[in-house]
Amino acid sequence: MFVTGRNDSAQLGIGSVASKNIFQSLESPRDVIGVSCGRDFSCCVVETGELYTWGLPQFGQLGNGGEYKSLEKAGKWTYQMTKRPERLIEGDTIGKKIIDVRSGPNHSCAIDDEGRIYTWGFGGYGRCGQGNPQDVHLPKNVEYFSGVPRTYTDE
Repeated sequence: MFVTGRNDSAQLGIGSVASKNIFQSLESPRDVIGVSCGRDFSCCVVETGELYTWGLPQFGQLGNGGEYKSLEKAGKWTYQMTKRPERLIEGDTIGKKIIDVRSGPNHSCAIDDEGRIYTWGFGGYGRCGQGNPQDVHLPKNVEYFSGVPRTYTDE
């Protein structure tokens, strides 16, 4: 996998926050079958169906359980960036074979081989499809797409 561009939040995954004006090879995990980028983070899915994320964890957009922030000074937060791809080890996608991942500016959506949809990240305006505007810090199944047949009535 090759990366280039702005990298002030470690979204290139090269181990630093240095921007790159030329393509650089990224030591990517295994055989990557899908890649997606948000504003300050990136995601990939590998052939075995596992998800990897890196970059800025704000809003839970890395899906690794938190925002990893600390108060630097009055009103200014500092985030612990993930500077290399890290496999997600928690959340509803564990044990599922993910086949694709897509990202918005601060949230992501993945689909597994059975058609289930998972979301995480900034939940404002209901963009994670979880029925509320809360941020989602771990990949969470969107119940509407859970594959469970629904019964509808005329009532």
